[in-house]
Amino acid sequence: MGQDNLDKILRAELDKFGVKVEIGTELQTIEQHVDFIKVKILKYDLENSLAEPIVEESAYQWVIGADGAKGTVRKQLGLSFRGETTKQAFIVGDIMAQGLKQDVTFFGIIVL
Repeated sequence: MGQDNLDKILRAELDKFGVKVEIGTELQTIEQHVDFIKVKILKYDLENSLAEPIVEESAYQWVIGADGAKGTVRKQLGLSFRGETTKQAFIVGDIMAQGLKQDVTFFGIIVL
């Protein structure tokens, strides 16, 4: 399954729970308080790259930082990364083939 189809499926499932996925956004600041978390988010106009981003400030009960070992959330909260990173080069491709049986699944990654 291509990433674009998977993205559509995941967004549709999240939508059932009232969750909206936004693109063109950037976390600028995060402040952890006793009862809430305050964030400042920059929202970019994907139609006009010259437009200044809109600044949105919001407060939440919790925030999930899923931006990786070198991400903004980890840096601003002063969290360390306990583990290691490795450099890898790889190619992922969507492959269409004709003549295969319906029960055949193919997935491949080429590691360079």
